[in-house]
Amino acid sequence: MSLRSSSTDDRRKELRILTDRVRSTLELANRRYTVIQYPTKYKERSIDLIAINRSRENVVIRIRKTPTLSRDEVRDLIKASMAFDAVPMIVSCDRGLYDNIVYEREGVFILNDRTLENMYLRPNELVVFYKRGELFIPVNRENLIRARSGRTMSLGEVAYFTGISRRTLFSYEKEGGLVTIETAERLVEVLGSDVIETVNLKLMKKEFKRRVAEAPSVEHEKEPVITKDILGEGEVYVLKKSAPDYLVKRTGSEVDIIVDALTNVKLSIRDIVKKTIESLKISELSRGDVEVIVDKGREGVVKDELSSYIDLNRLDIVAAKRMT
Repeated sequence: MSLRSSSTDDRRKELRILTDRVRSTLELANRRYTVIQYPTKYKERSIDLIAINRSRENVVIRIRKTPTLSRDEVRDLIKASMAFDAVPMIVSCDRGLYDNIVYEREGVFILNDRTLENMYLRPNELVVFYKRGELFIPVNRENLIRARSGRTMSLGEVAYFTGISRRTLFSYEKEGGLVTIETAERLVEVLGSDVIETVNLKLMKKEFKRRVAEAPSVEHEKEPVITKDILGEGEVYVLKKSAPDYLVKRTGSEVDIIVDALTNVKLSIRDIVKKTIESLKISELSRGDVEVIVDKGREGVVKDELSSYIDLNRLDIVAAKRMT
């Protein structure tokens, strides 16, 4: 066996172990999830796992040995998270990632498997954000108000003893926020430890939505090739490196999944089957519909092949004419 082959086998083993740890954490936390195995080659895909729950603590995860992603992987993670009202996340076993620290990069959150486990299973563990070269801790606005009222202190008095401006304190009481370790220590010294809280999925989602609102939108960077009369009404998110080609967010929380076998002429029948099977796995969580859009000339072949693997009543096959 060559050194290169041995190294590849070691990486695959590490990824399998890491994936098993992530799945174990979600199972122990009673979270419903599915593993996405398309594209078949690991390096070609952008999403490895999706968890969707009634509590709306949804996550879209890419599992990596190193916490680096291509531009298309980042965009797919962000767009899928926007569609499913989820948190985009990279879980990595990179030794440079410290326990109980969530890193933020390009709108995606990066953490190791031990931090993920603590967030789900040990809510009393203090987890912090790392961004722009500093550590940040969330302020709990309700506890901040309660602590100040319980001590019968005015905003001015708290400002005097903490050295934090009244305007800043007012904003913390209004909407919470992230503070540096130094600021957190000053707040805790005056008002007690309950005024800060650990990073959790709810706070990560809030931070993600804030980032999306402030940054240029990626949702329509690439206009859909398929026309609106086929896709229907809703917000359309185009994915490049996953089983679904389009996610269409309808009214409410419903998200339909579209497999484009019409304009993607390079897709083999085998690829269409694999994409459809993986998309159906996602739809079982999201409770949206799956549509496979095919060229009229291949409709019969696609139906015959799909019927060998799945019940065709579970999806809609839409035959259309390819534009030349």
